[in-house]
Amino acid sequence: MHSRAAYLAGTLPLGQLESAAQALRKKNWLTQRGIDWIPVGDFCMSERVLETSFMLGNYPRVRGDVELHPVDTLMYLERDLDSSLGLSKNYGFASFSCTNKRWFSPRQRYIAPELSSCTEFSPNPSGLVSHLQEAQQLGINAKPVIIGPLTYLALGAVLDRSDPLDLLGRLIKVYAEILHCLASLGVEWVQIDEPILTIPLDQSWRCAFNKTYHLLGQSPLKIMLTTYSGQIGSNRCLV
Repeated sequence: MHSRAAYLAGTLPLGQLESAAQALRKKNWLTQRGIDWIPVGDFCMSERVLETSFMLGNYPRVRGDVELHPVDTLMYLERDLDSSLGLSKNYGFASFSCTNKRWFSPRQRYIAPELSSCTEFSPNPSGLVSHLQEAQQLGINAKPVIIGPLTYLALGAVLDRSDPLDLLGRLIKVYAEILHCLASLGVEWVQIDEPILTIPLDQSWRCAFNKTYHLLGQSPLKIMLTTYSGQIGSNRCLV
């Protein structure tokens, strides 16, 4: 998106960037008219894992006493996604601590969520809700798309020696709140992406998978569980 590059260069105001993004979303949704359930939430200003961290209230650490607009945090972190692993990014006004890793597809990278035994989550679906309401105003039969909790934990950069699965209970509660929020807006289906299903899972992760979807299955929404970037293989018995 040329508007994104212009914003990062400081030549485009935030309002114009957001207007350009909204116009692109509208174009994509209208192109897909005729599909029963049109995905909403797959459009990102930066990359999906980082935006999922914002949705879950797990914000990247910013060094220094600086408050940034969420778009700035998202885009400046993502700008150097191809730089060396583990580097701190300093953009003159703030320094971010983050790690980028390879996604399930070798050509894609993502900003890893930072996890530790002290990590807390809180629901912040405002971005997804905003996109959903845009689509609904266009008469789009929208299906929100989110990255699932097991994949999110598996993608994390653990800062201590804790087991990321110890955070699952906290995370499930936040996902449940987000699903109830979407249901209150008239959503019928939600798509949850779990590409972790394409890699072999040990017994602890298999049990965690069953626990997660037993609990999330109690939400008022119908869940469409999806995966990509490989075959399910031995995990077929879980779905």
